[in-house]
Amino acid sequence: MRLRISMLLALWVLISLGTSFAQGGSPTGSTTESAPEAQKALLLLQVEVAGTIRSGSAVIVRSGPEALALTSFEAVRGAAAIHALVPGRGLVMAHLEKFAPEANLALLKISVADLPAARLGDSELLRPEDPIEMLTAAPVEEGNLATAMTPLIRRGKVGNILNRPGGTVLQLLFDAALTDESTGAPILSVNSGDVVGIALSRASAGNDAARTAIPGNLAAAFGYDLAKASGATASIRVLDGSQAPVEGGPGQKTAQPRSNWIGYVVAIVCGLLVVGVVAAVVLRRGNKPPPFSILPRLPEGVSMAFVDAEGNLLPMDRDPIRVGRAADNDWSFNDSSVSNYHARIKKNTRGSGYEVEDLRSTNGTWVRERRIGGAEVIDPGTKVRFGKIEVLLMTRAQSTG
Repeated sequence: MRLRISMLLALWVLISLGTSFAQGGSPTGSTTESAPEAQKALLLLQVEVAGTIRSGSAVIVRSGPEALALTSFEAVRGAAAIHALVPGRGLVMAHLEKFAPEANLALLKISVADLPAARLGDSELLRPEDPIEMLTAAPVEEGNLATAMTPLIRRGKVGNILNRPGGTVLQLLFDAALTDESTGAPILSVNSGDVVGIALSRASAGNDAARTAIPGNLAAAFGYDLAKASGATASIRVLDGSQAPVEGGPGQKTAQPRSNWIGYVVAIVCGLLVVGVVAAVVLRRGNKPPPFSILPRLPEGVSMAFVDAEGNLLPMDRDPIRVGRAADNDWSFNDSSVSNYHARIKKNTRGSGYEVEDLRSTNGTWVRERRIGGAEVIDPGTKVRFGKIEVLLMTRAQSTG
């Protein structure tokens, strides 16, 4: 009897392995040790579009009395109803909170408390050839409704980082062709285990062994993780789910234009206001003095200090000093050309001046108009540029009062 049970178990394991590898990924029962949180936060979406049920994936990114889940916009486009399969709860209604068509991102709200949430990483740290994993929710269906799901792990790497309207797009390469749908699936960094992207459908890649994905930092446009906000998110048109239904959804009414004189007057007034604001900005920039043309007097006992292009002293109360766009840096510059954690500056122990070190920034750190790779010594009077932001290590002799 025991021999028969052992043989049946062995046969079941072999069938499972064969089925999983035929799908082009790792064994279904094999869980990645790098991201158990992401697996627990994975959701299966069942979306009704024009009377047809289609499946997708989502990942919970914030927990509490209600959960927020991140998915692709194409996963919910044209939806009449959205349901999420929550482990232990079955199919529950999911409501569209916000969405950004240009960025292909959507945020769902699920009225279930204390669900596990995945950790969002910094997608700006990704580089080509970095190892990644795609976590897809595969439905186990009875009829056309899912009763359970199986997390499928697909291992691959970053192929390229492409610039597109609305932000960058990740190009992902896998060792084998993928036969399952991937829209909304979270992309995990193998190095950190964090969610760094949201995968799009097979059709968006044009290749069964490749996928495209939206970087996780673009999710900052939805306002729940402002620490990772970037200049790209500022141009994204984010729509409120309650005020603007999903595009193409059943029952959506197109507003009919009303031709009346009040509308024309309002349009003309708004146009004049825009022209006035633009003219004021242009005139103000025209009167702006050249960079570093006005430098402050240094305090007594201070022989050198860093200043920005407008002549403002930068704080030097720590050593080292971290520079970037994130708010927790010592020098925080709200500019899209500056990475979240861009560079580090410390005193040069072997002489006068300081040393600057680039922290794998996107647009680089520049000294004497040369992009540095590691640490570089900067002498008094040297300019350093972080992306487009330039600072000067000024001396007392350079002060203009």
